[in-house]
Amino acid sequence: MIVLLAACAGTGAPRRHPFEPRLVEALRSEDPAVRNEAAYVLGAHGDGRHIAAIGALTEDPNTVVARTALAALTRISEGDSELQAAALPHLMRALRHPDATVRQSAAIELGNFLECEGVDWSPLEAALWDESGWVKLAVAGALVQLGLPPSDSELERLFRTYAGGTGSRWLIPVLPALHDPAQRDWLLPLLACADARTRDHAEHATRRLDAIEAGSPPSWQTPELEKELRYGAVNRRARNELRKLPWHPVERRELLEAAREARLVIFGEMHSEGGPLREAQIELLRAFVGEQPEGVAVGFEPSVKHAQQLVLDVAEELGVPCISLETNWEAGWMPVGSSAERDDQAAEAIGDWLATPGHRLFVVRGESHVTPGGYLVSQLETEPLIVLSMQAEIALPLGLADDDLEMLGRTWRLGDSGRIYACGLKGLRLESPSSVLRAWLSRPAAR
Repeated sequence: MIVLLAACAGTGAPRRHPFEPRLVEALRSEDPAVRNEAAYVLGAHGDGRHIAAIGALTEDPNTVVARTALAALTRISEGDSELQAAALPHLMRALRHPDATVRQSAAIELGNFLECEGVDWSPLEAALWDESGWVKLAVAGALVQLGLPPSDSELERLFRTYAGGTGSRWLIPVLPALHDPAQRDWLLPLLACADARTRDHAEHATRRLDAIEAGSPPSWQTPELEKELRYGAVNRRARNELRKLPWHPVERRELLEAAREARLVIFGEMHSEGGPLREAQIELLRAFVGEQPEGVAVGFEPSVKHAQQLVLDVAEELGVPCISLETNWEAGWMPVGSSAERDDQAAEAIGDWLATPGHRLFVVRGESHVTPGGYLVSQLETEPLIVLSMQAEIALPLGLADDDLEMLGRTWRLGDSGRIYACGLKGLRLESPSSVLRAWLSRPAAR
């Protein structure tokens, strides 16, 4: 498989970026906007060395800054038990922040710390009695994710108090803790909820309790939910493996040559309608098609066809047909299992086209769906060339960015196999460093 990536974190001793000391210093700026932007950039593109500095902001009096710092700690430590152990005390302290929205965010983020072992979770469990209902709901969901569900009496208190009101959707992460068919009546307000997603999850929980009553084990899940859970787990593992790879800069022509030789290219994206993303996709498509458009097609995502139209227009210009990768989709809310089902349909459509000898396919698809080794890619019989556009959940290590924090037009090879590449399509953030942080970084350093 040849994989083209636009962003992920590497391993080994990271290069110290010239701006790094200033970014760390920016975390202590008097301007909360500067602190907030610095926390975001270091959380997305930094490494374990920055955990302590970011962690100090979880107690920031500015609630936006504190919440950004909490999310940054989760991002920087994802999939690494040692880094999660280092970040954990900062999130635990945030459970005592005077602002309820920060305490709620801390609880939500703690639910992602699945790699930690031997943790004393009593501070999180104690937060079930927080004065804020939003915090209580977030804590309950986090405890369920961590495999530490609240007691039945505490669960009943939560459902009796919040089901049917504005907190109904926050009970979705708590539903896996239900295990007794007698608890079905707790779900009645959720089944009547105006929110379609809440109703859908409540229906699956009801079916599970029905199955338990009929003799199934408490671990039983509906087929749709089981598939969705597998989808998330496979993609999470694949993303964590991706982040372990080292990076090596290469010339862009190596990427274009790989596209010319590939039978299947999958270009991941966020769904912008123009800009460097579409320019890069079109450049790669032209290289892919070359002088022989016969048997070549472009596969698109029908729910965002309007955003991908520039690529489809070029395909038409080149005499290349466009095929929808999904036949059963709808915009907006999607029921449980639909993300996996959409990828199943895409895998089938890709396989059907490539089943004809001589056929080749260029795919544009949402980046979260195309992680190498993830749910979709692992189903493909033809090994793809995958391009990620640095616009989703993986990010370039700070030390590999240009000295001005830009990476547009740069290309990297990931790992030593010669099959994985990275293509930079923007700066460290779509509009970041923001003008306020960029201005701050341009000031002379304090003596």
